[in-house]
Amino acid sequence: MGARCHNDAVTIGAGSPVVPDSIGAAEASISRDELARHTLSNTLAYSRDMGDATIVDRARICLQFADFCMTNGLELRALGCLLTALRLGVDNAGVAGGAAELEARVEAQRPMARVVPAGFRIVWSYAEEFARTREAGRFPPGERLFRTTPVGAALQQLRFGDKITDLSFIVLRHDTPMVLVRCDLRADLGITDGECPVRIVASPAAQENRLHQCVSIALDVLIEIGERHGASDILVEDTFSPEETLVGRAALARAFLPEVHVHGIVDLTLSEDAIWRNVRKSFRPIITAARAEITVKYFNYWNQDEQVVAEWLRLLTVTPHATNEATVRFISEMAFRGEAEIAIGYSSDGACCGLTAVYDDGDASLYYAGHFLEEGEAKKQGHLMLFDAIMRAKLRGRARFYLFHDDWGPARYVTDGFLGTKTGKWSGVHEFKRGFADTVERILVYRKPL
Repeated sequence: MGARCHNDAVTIGAGSPVVPDSIGAAEASISRDELARHTLSNTLAYSRDMGDATIVDRARICLQFADFCMTNGLELRALGCLLTALRLGVDNAGVAGGAAELEARVEAQRPMARVVPAGFRIVWSYAEEFARTREAGRFPPGERLFRTTPVGAALQQLRFGDKITDLSFIVLRHDTPMVLVRCDLRADLGITDGECPVRIVASPAAQENRLHQCVSIALDVLIEIGERHGASDILVEDTFSPEETLVGRAALARAFLPEVHVHGIVDLTLSEDAIWRNVRKSFRPIITAARAEITVKYFNYWNQDEQVVAEWLRLLTVTPHATNEATVRFISEMAFRGEAEIAIGYSSDGACCGLTAVYDDGDASLYYAGHFLEEGEAKKQGHLMLFDAIMRAKLRGRARFYLFHDDWGPARYVTDGFLGTKTGKWSGVHEFKRGFADTVERILVYRKPL
């Protein structure tokens, strides 16, 4: 992750500073005027979009914002800022101690129990009772998409490490498990389930006439823990229905904002000709031309060319990406077992122009990573490499190829008059991938900016 922030000379008191001297306000890239205008989540979004802030920079901003909040008597916001800074890697006994002190003070002033009506109870994931209660409620396993499967969860753990906080809980009425909420918080992001929208799952034993109340309690708990932990927002999944659902009604009553998430998929059970015809028409001549210009080498069960893995590790140092060395090694091990494939494209002069990495999970494949150098992007080499990855997944016998999860919606970061819009690199990436998808799955999501 890079440098950590150290300084133990930090105290927490009414209006006292919380920013260590070594990482003071002068070093942060966001001014106090901007802090006064925006919430923390929007300040971080602004910093990422405009300043390409590093994790350490974002941690400094969190500490600066905590100082601002304490000065202005906003202890709940200050607590969220401190906990976010700790998740981002601030290794500071004073900050940790200050967060613990603030947490106790916030709990005394606004106890969590106040959002749980009499007759109901919350069991948290860290309690020994959680596993027994989950089993007693006979909740479905809930594995779906890729980030919530065992393989996806392992990759997320490798990517975020100790920056993940498990916030899952079960709502009980008396001793009867009613609803299960699987959720977590990663770094300075929002409350999700492995970066997928949170689902509120009802137990088959739940009393039907109490479910609406239980869903409302679950959302109130999510809002409370989100505010306490400094989450940027909360994502909750619903189902498309002509009738209003329990989740939708409760979410809208709490100022959640609806949006649609899109998943692009290729049906690999179609013939090769049909898959080719479904590729965007303007892409086909680019792919055909690139076949004469690019040579692809693979790392998989049958061809364990370590140079391919070495090249991926090198690309991490020259192109920004969410992957890291640990996830590269994990995908490499999967490829070694025949459960993934890494491909490197070389131009006619032998130079690397890009990489794709795909892993299999059940009967589906996921386009996990793509690195394309500027020269390769200019020559449209990525078109061929992605199409090649799709067809090779078909050869491995997979039924579906997941291209992307587009989570940009009209409600993203709408708060304090600051509207984040779907622009820049990732908009282009999603539009590019959409050119290969023959199927689009839509999911109704409610987002609450915090």
